[in-house]
Amino acid sequence: MFYRFANIPYEEVAGFRAPDLMFTENMFKVLYTSNFTYDLSWPVNPNFDGLDTMYPYTLDYLSTEPCPTQEEPCPKLSYPGVWEIPNVNIMNKDGTTCASMLDGCDPLGNATAWYDRLVDNFHQYHYDTNRAPFGMHMHVTFFLSAKGSDHMIAAKKFLKYAEDLGDVWILTPSQVIAWMKDPQNIEQAKSFVPWQCPERPKPRCDSSTVNGCHYTVKGEQVYMFTCTKCPPHYPTPTNPDGN
Repeated sequence: MFYRFANIPYEEVAGFRAPDLMFTENMFKVLYTSNFTYDLSWPVNPNFDGLDTMYPYTLDYLSTEPCPTQEEPCPKLSYPGVWEIPNVNIMNKDGTTCASMLDGCDPLGNATAWYDRLVDNFHQYHYDTNRAPFGMHMHVTFFLSAKGSDHMIAAKKFLKYAEDLGDVWILTPSQVIAWMKDPQNIEQAKSFVPWQCPERPKPRCDSSTVNGCHYTVKGEQVYMFTCTKCPPHYPTPTNPDGN
């Protein structure tokens, strides 16, 4: 579907996050056989067993990352070359777990409260300790809720704060893995090829030429926008091209 309707090349789809962060052994088998580079579905608190925040690691060997629940079986088999990027939980000031995703925390917090939460987690569990990657994970509803404008203000302010530190980079998971494979110091990182901003491709269409596709799915009205021709049916995992 990414390739057909969003023009994203197959080889550019490198990572996966399980819906609701609910994963199984079979999911990892599929990621391995499909040559995915990484998974980002496994939540974990910054500190466990007295250890610092986890860095990304490969699933060549059995993971030491705690399994969230008995109902969510963690991988027991070996998947050489598949990276797991720990989905480090956001913590409250009292040390309790807030949530794995930003929108799972207090939805009514204003811009100041959210900015403080981001800065506190960034410093306490990442920047001031072993500098494991700090992930900002959220659903789009984080910015569409009643406090969405406050959340956006806090996120932008925090990113500007982090960038101004001079030794922090805003990266994709693939770029993080590139560094794990080839660590660079601060000076080297400034010219590290995988961290350079790629040239943006020209858009295939714009707001005046995009196709708006409308479907009725199980009694619900569903809309999809694409630069390609609207398929006759709404695309699904079992009917990815909509034919």
